[in-house]
Amino acid sequence: EKREWIEKDKPIYNVDSGQVETIKFLRMNYIDTYNSTMGRTDVADQLRGSYRLDTWVRNWKWWWSPLFWGLGTMLTNAYITYLKVNEAYAVPKKNVLSHHDFQKSIAVAWITGKKAAYDSASGDSSNPSDLASAMSPITLESSLSSKKKAKNSRINR
Repeated sequence: EKREWIEKDKPIYNVDSGQVETIKFLRMNYIDTYNSTMGRTDVADQLRGSYRLDTWVRNWKWWWSPLFWGLGTMLTNAYITYLKVNEAYAVPKKNVLSHHDFQKSIAVAWITGKKAAYDSASGDSSNPSDLASAMSPITLESSLSSKKKAKNSRINR
């Protein structure tokens, strides 16, 4: 295949004008072919790499790294499925969580044991401050102390 530069157009959001504008740029033809036929593999890798859980586990036990790789892959696949389900049910984009908010809502649910603060299926995108309040030290501390009290009451029985 002959290598040559091709001109591409890409819509981008201009912060200054507040509008979407089209820019032109050059790309090698074989890179463009790869990008258009790669499927979802690289997209999933890019999403997983955005909020990596395993950057700090290199010097820990050997099994931590594959464990966190698997957890990151699971969360990424869950997010891709979440996007497809929302698209299938025609949920407005303003009610769909970003990748960051999706992972944050899962983390909050795991930490607090409560349902996530977002409910995009019903169209109710709760205020992100609800999520912040669920993550506040007071809430977490009271949640943990109530779990300790419940555990102690079971032990004392």
